[in-house]
Amino acid sequence: MRPIALITDFGNSDPYVGVMKGVILKINPQATIVDVTNEVTPFSILEAAFILESSFPHFPEGTIFLAVVDPGVGSTRRAIAGKTANRYIVGPDNGLFTPVYGGAPDLYRLPVPPDASPTFHGRDVFAPAAAMLSLGKEPGELGEPVYDPVRLEYPPLRIGDGEIEGLVLHVDRFGNLVTSIKGELVPRVSFRLFVGSRSVGGRLRKYYHEADEGEIFPIMGSSGYLEVSMREGNAAEALSAAVGTPVKLVTD
Repeated sequence: MRPIALITDFGNSDPYVGVMKGVILKINPQATIVDVTNEVTPFSILEAAFILESSFPHFPEGTIFLAVVDPGVGSTRRAIAGKTANRYIVGPDNGLFTPVYGGAPDLYRLPVPPDASPTFHGRDVFAPAAAMLSLGKEPGELGEPVYDPVRLEYPPLRIGDGEIEGLVLHVDRFGNLVTSIKGELVPRVSFRLFVGSRSVGGRLRKYYHEADEGEIFPIMGSSGYLEVSMREGNAAEALSAAVGTPVKLVTD
């Protein structure tokens, strides 16, 4: 039985997530459904892509990643299902799956039923497709091939002249800012870091308690990206930063 891993921006105060799970369970009452998160910043395809990238390799092969962050729902954007790296994906063709595509993902366009709600493809298109995959169907049985999926510039970066420009991809519940700067790009010499117009002082720390209490500092996060943290505080609030805030690293 293939488990289903759910990533959405639906939150937990509305019935949307529960309804999607209900649709899945009507088709496959034995389905295993794991909430990766339903708290993606609304409409943030980039943040959803980061969360997918961060969770994807930690699930067993055969897992179905049902990811629905879909500001284009009801428009001409395609609905897709596919397979990549021995795991399955279901969701909108808006670039969300870019980090896991690799070279040539096996993708198919899902048909949209004529009675599907134009505002809730999560319920009427994606949940049924994920349920069918969980029962052993293959993506090629669900639709026509797609050879040109939408791909994001991921992670978003500009590199040159001793500077790396990126942005905040994710803010976790502790207020840590996950930037789009991968660890291998961070110089081992001294550097300056700016979040928006604010300068982040201090050196790169190995762990949180290496910093002084209340200090804002850069640190390598578990996802492999440079993060900005505040010891026992909230860096996002202190720096007035959110998903999409520009970040700049300058080598000295």
